[in-house]
Amino acid sequence: MKKQENLTVLWAKFMSKVLLPLLSKKESNENFLEKVIHKAKEVDVLLIIDTKAMAGSFGFVGSEVFAGRKLMDEICKKIGKKRKTGNALLEWGDTFNTIVRVAKLKGSEKIFLIKQNNKYFRDLIDVLKKEKIKFETLNVKD
Repeated sequence: MKKQENLTVLWAKFMSKVLLPLLSKKESNENFLEKVIHKAKEVDVLLIIDTKAMAGSFGFVGSEVFAGRKLMDEICKKIGKKRKTGNALLEWGDTFNTIVRVAKLKGSEKIFLIKQNNKYFRDLIDVLKKEKIKFETLNVKD
């Protein structure tokens, strides 16, 4: 029975669902995506159209819908090539609240983010810690 339980735990880890919010516009990086989808069966790719001033360098503003959608579709295709499920999600609203809401609603086990050196990113990390949402930040070279 012990062996079967261990197999179940391994299978459950492989079946994980992760959230990938598009914030840095570098999320299509091959090395980053490989790390994100390594153990995930399903990846929710989240494009947030934020009407607030923080968008632009951190996320997407309303005038960038086309560019954001193109990036999201490109990432979903790359995920599909790895025989994983990539779900394209487009949401309007505040970036922080939308990430938290979607992570909870979709049952995301972890959020993957590209590390950024700006106030908005640090604020997002604080929000995720406060909400006790698991996340991982990864470095991506330009």
